Amino acid sequence: MNKETFSLFDGVILGEDSYLFIGVEDARAEEPNSHGIIWKLKSSQWNSVEINETLVSCTLTDYDDYYFVAIAETGKEFLIGDRGIIQNLIATGPHSPVFNGPLTNVNCVS
Repeated sequence: MNKETFSLFDGVILGEDSYLFIGVEDARAEEPNSHGIIWKLKSSQWNSVEINETLVSCTLTDYDDYYFVAIAETGKEFLIGDRGIIQNLIATGPHSPVFNGPLTNVNCVS
């Protein structure tokens, strides 16, 4: 991965040699279609998955099945774990970004 062509916004440490990051490809950042990328760095190997949303924040959870949460400006969350990726709309109605502006941060409280 050429890290000079991407911007990383947030990240978490999974273990001694394992990390997850969220960000964008710089060349596409100004395009009208939203995109975000989730990268995993493990043992010096980069893997990624692209999301059709602008991701703004990420955190870890205490749950084994889905241990990583990333949120998008639009109110969607992306849960990543051993069983894959799940997408949910978490901010709806009067609490949605339509009324309150884009989401900016996610935190995990145990």
